[in-house]
Amino acid sequence: MASIIQDFFSELKNHFFCDDRFIADFLNLSESEFQYKNNTNNFSLNDILKICDVFQININDIQNKTVNFTRMKQKFYTPSFAIPDEYKINAGTYVSNIRSIVNVIKNKYNPKTAQYIINKCDISKEVLLNDQLKVNLKVANTIFTETSKIGNFSQQDFLHMALNSYDSNRRKDLLNSPLASLTDYQLIDFMVTNSKQYEMNFDYQIKRYNDYIFYLEAQSKIEINDLLASSIISCHQGNEFRKASIQALSILSGRGPLNIIHTDIEAKNQRQIFKIYFKETKKPFSIFPQYYQ
Repeated sequence: MASIIQDFFSELKNHFFCDDRFIADFLNLSESEFQYKNNTNNFSLNDILKICDVFQININDIQNKTVNFTRMKQKFYTPSFAIPDEYKINAGTYVSNIRSIVNVIKNKYNPKTAQYIINKCDISKEVLLNDQLKVNLKVANTIFTETSKIGNFSQQDFLHMALNSYDSNRRKDLLNSPLASLTDYQLIDFMVTNSKQYEMNFDYQIKRYNDYIFYLEAQSKIEINDLLASSIISCHQGNEFRKASIQALSILSGRGPLNIIHTDIEAKNQRQIFKIYFKETKKPFSIFPQYYQ
């Protein structure tokens, strides 16, 4: 049955878009312990029963390769019960963004710190596996607020969050487009066109400042005014993540980083407005390997 178990975990990772670390957490193992067991076909019956209990499946379905993964996802990770009601109101942030932040916390500090912060949001780590779910800004606010008590995120941390956020079924498709040959302006215009793949809290526009400089303008939607007013997350952190998401798209498309020269944050007509200014280059940048580290 050993190879069958390996096949099951492989399918589980594909369908739930998770990694070894998530599965290891379910089994109360370290990532290296899980990988060793998986590579050596050394899972105990207790390990398998734990997984069956978590996902409420029958061990016979694993053995017979009849696990219905689609049904399993629909059963477990629907917004009706996977997310507390307070985080569903005007939900415009994809869980993949939250997952990318949590993963950076896990790597920067430790898994226990990440789990503590997830618990503060009163959501389970299983929710983070579903890229289709959305939450409101309160979740990001709670995460950033709790993390600020132990340290600050660097620009490199935000870039790692953004790069990780492309490990989602929804956003990976964007990278299938021929982006490397686009000008800087065309790349940002592509992002504006596909902005709903990133979040649904802001309206995006791209505007010219002069012949060489253009800017991305993001205006908060009216319906999230109350969330923004009650949020203590700094505008700086939100804008840093937004800037990093743009750089990640450019880097992952093979262009290297864009030339961001200035950012503005202002409040107008009860809406938050972010502006990110770019200096356009005639040719796309070459790849900078250090941004993948």
